[in-house]
Amino acid sequence: MLPDCAIERLDSMAKSLSYSMDGKRAQREALRESKKLIKRTGQNHLNILPQGVIEVRGKAKSSPSMSTAYEIASKQIGVSEIRGKEHNQKILEYHSMTSLKATSDEVAWCSAFVCWVWEKMGIRSTNSAMAKSWLKWGQALGEPLLGCVVVFDRGPKKWMGHVGFYAGETKDYIKVLGGNQGNRVSIMDYPKKDLIAYRRPPRAK
Repeated sequence: MLPDCAIERLDSMAKSLSYSMDGKRAQREALRESKKLIKRTGQNHLNILPQGVIEVRGKAKSSPSMSTAYEIASKQIGVSEIRGKEHNQKILEYHSMTSLKATSDEVAWCSAFVCWVWEKMGIRSTNSAMAKSWLKWGQALGEPLLGCVVVFDRGPKKWMGHVGFYAGETKDYIKVLGGNQGNRVSIMDYPKKDLIAYRRPPRAK
């Protein structure tokens, strides 16, 4: 598992790719810093793709299916909602994987994003827009693995929640790679106190 400082550094680089006005400059900087970080921390199961996305390879603390899910999800970092009447077609594509099939990018889409990733791999998702639908999907995990599904409580009502992919942790927070995080696909911190479950695919190896 990446140390906290390394995770935080990778997180900040991902954000620089999403927000910088000079995308190419940010990409070059992310590539340089990521390679230095991997060499310094010995995280040889990580690779930096040309577009600046972190790829999992080799003997990561994960499974082949969850590592692949993480890679697919990470390549979507930066996809964001569009203000106003226009809607991001990529987010509508995520929505199309749920029975709700929402036609607005402002409808909560964290579960839709997770559905899209697994369906992209040919693994049946929950096909639900409800974050807590993932509590009945696959198999429970006692300890998290990179790329596993992570489910949280969120909001005043029992049905409310949040879902994404496990990307690491600090003392009090879990790093989540997911959709509808700051209105975009991103890596963000969620309190451990709100954690409900870690889940893996039904037939993960």
